[in-house]
Parts: sequence; structure tokens; C-alpha cells
Amino acid sequence: MDQHTGAGRREERQKAAASCSRPIAWGETSGHSAPVSRRQAEGMPHKRYYDTYLPFLLEACNDVDGYVRQASVYGIGVCAEFGGSVFCPLIGVALISLNNVIKRADALNSDNIMAYDNAVSSLGKICHFHRSNINAAQVCEISSSCSAHVF
Repeated sequence: MDQHTGAGRREERQKAAASCSRPIAWGETSGHSAPVSRRQAEGMPHKRYYDTYLPFLLEACNDVDGYVRQASVYGIGVCAEFGGSVFCPLIGVALISLNNVIKRADALNSDNIMAYDNAVSSLGKICHFHRSNINAAQVCEISSSCSAHVF
């Protein structure tokens, strides 16, 4: 991949994230059930299915199996990075789901550590790609629990 293509993709993702209408409060679900319109999904075929599979990813964050949680939080991170404005209405719910995985009492057990690591990574992707659409105080609350596990 040449340098121009990578820069173009990064710029496209940042523009898409900036196109969200307003910051989403933590836990807010407005627009969660609204399907992606065909017009919104033009030129981005993978995004037309977000409203179909994202609810499953968010629900799977509470699964008893650490491997299922790991896969679901990884998927949330991918959606945060590449979803642009289609992901914006789900930021609040995604933050709650990631918070639940990060704050589990057994988060650092060998069966759960990959889910924890991927949840922290996905939180970072939301902060990076949707920084203008999140409440910093709420993200700081989640990230402070991450640093509490490290030290």
C-alpha cells in the first residue's frame, strides 16, 4: 500500500467520525435501533450490516466464555475504527459493554486476559476515531480502572 492510500483512508475515517451530529452520552442509545439507510450504506457495503451484527457483538460482551467476549470486543474495535458515522449512535452502548469487560473481577485471569486486552484496545480506538463524540470524563472513569489493573 502506498503512502497516499493509507493517508486517504485515515482522512476518510476521520471525516466520517467528524460527521456525527453531536457527542453521544455514555449509555445513550438514541438511534441504536434505527437501521442504516441504503443511501448511507452506498459505497460501504460492510456498513449496511452494522445494525444486524453490532447488537450481537454488544450482547456477547456479557457472555460467560472469555473467548466469546474477546471476539466481541475485538469486533467492536474494528467497527469503531472503520464504522465512521454509522458507529456513532452505538458509542454509548459500546462504552458500557467495554466497561463491563474491563471491570470484571476476573478480568486478569488467564481465561479472560485476552478479552480485557482487546476491550482496552477497543476503548482506545473509540477515543481515537470518535474523540469529538465522547464524554471525556466517562472515558477517564473506564481508563482509570485499566490503569488500576496495571499497577
